[in-house]
Amino acid sequence: MSRIQTQRRKRPKGKRLNKREQALIKASTELGKSGYQIEKETGISHTTVGKYLKDQEAYSNPKMKEMVAQIKEHEILDLTVLNVRAKQRLHDVAERLNPIEAIALMDRTFQQIRLLEGKSTTNIASLTKIIQEAHGDMHADSKVI
Repeated sequence: MSRIQTQRRKRPKGKRLNKREQALIKASTELGKSGYQIEKETGISHTTVGKYLKDQEAYSNPKMKEMVAQIKEHEILDLTVLNVRAKQRLHDVAERLNPIEAIALMDRTFQQIRLLEGKSTTNIASLTKIIQEAHGDMHADSKVI
């Protein structure tokens, strides 16, 4: 079970989230999880998740930023372990089983690590430039005709 995932529990209505739960919500959204996914993993209602995420002032607090960073750091370590295990499993099953599940797990953990490290969009600027240049070349070619 991921460090971010906690045991699903019913929360008493009207009870405010503690700082750890708020940091967990922020870290989970930075991992790309939806309010519904967070609700499923933590038991915190998706509407409560949305309400707390709107309070940007709470997340600008240096202590809160540190808590979020620690949660994400632990998640990176956890995902790295899963990635290594998936890679080993892929080697174990490659010759005798369909390794689709191992590949999917390895890919998912790799993508999550890149997201957490802020590298998931590294190549977007390069790709955008290539597309724009190709688009420009197409327009130039159409003018010549």
